[in-house]
Amino acid sequence: MSTAADALLGIETLLRFILPSIPAGTAGVEKGWRSGHDLQPGQTPHVFLFDVVEREERLIFHQRRVTTTLKGQIVRVGSTYAQALDDWEEVRALFETEWRAYFSSFEAATLDLEDVEDWPEQQVRAVAFTMTTEVVVGYS
Repeated sequence: MSTAADALLGIETLLRFILPSIPAGTAGVEKGWRSGHDLQPGQTPHVFLFDVVEREERLIFHQRRVTTTLKGQIVRVGSTYAQALDDWEEVRALFETEWRAYFSSFEAATLDLEDVEDWPEQQVRAVAFTMTTEVVVGYS
């Protein structure tokens, strides 16, 4: 069981549902981070998913708790600060009510806003977030 792969797939699916204008494939969602300054308006909104970390903790009864954390950014060119916050609110609202549909293999999932980055001279806005998932599994 790869909890990191499940977490990445879940957040990508959720973001594509909320923001259907995300370009298809890796033109819209990239695993890894790079500067969003070189994105063109047709390439946004763009999502970067990076810094994926899996931690295991041994529990009793031959079980282990696997915690997966990842960071992400939703980048838009030509948007306002308010539009960037609206993107975040849509993501947060759906995540809070529907996270089990997208992360059914997990027992818990949280999504936290880190920052709204603003490059006004280039009309680029990025919503930075952190997602954490947790599941308890048996040893195989």
